[in-house]
Amino acid sequence: TLPATATVTGGVTYTGSSSYLPTVEQAKTFAIAGASVFLVVRILSLVIAAALLAGLFPAFAQKVSDRVLSRPPGRFALLALLGFAVVIATPVLIFLLLVSFVGMSVAFVILFGYLLLIMLAYLYAGIIAGASLAQGLFKRSQVTWKFAVLGMLGLYLVGTVPVIGGLIVSILVFAAAGAIVAIAHRAVFGRLPE
Repeated sequence: TLPATATVTGGVTYTGSSSYLPTVEQAKTFAIAGASVFLVVRILSLVIAAALLAGLFPAFAQKVSDRVLSRPPGRFALLALLGFAVVIATPVLIFLLLVSFVGMSVAFVILFGYLLLIMLAYLYAGIIAGASLAQGLFKRSQVTWKFAVLGMLGLYLVGTVPVIGGLIVSILVFAAAGAIVAIAHRAVFGRLPE
């Protein structure tokens, strides 16, 4: 404690005298370490999830990759536009259903499906990137979990590029969402026009 008549002339510097409180330098170190651990865990979780999808559901991963990659650029653009329309229009539909009491339960089901689609679209975008690398570099058309890991890492690294990376990732996610929606529509309602 300082007496009321004392004057502090050089500023007050916290030295961390309490054993349970960190100093400023220690707090900065902990913050950097925590952010690094969070980044590594996030990358690992994305890579593991993409590898599991490609490993546990290889036929579906192959079908999504083939639909996106083995089409002419016009078809790729149509899939990306379909995915973009679904991603943009579904929240509007959910909001309109939430206005009425009857549509509320349907809105929650659609919301669950929408969130699942967004998550799967991002993961399958990594699988598509891996399949593209496999075709381009290794001349292999089979989608495996190894290429899914490679593609997810590549997609994450591309996403860190400021503007262009986000645009590329968004286009791939929209194309993956469009392919998933087209395959689901075909499975439920029958054959889509090619």
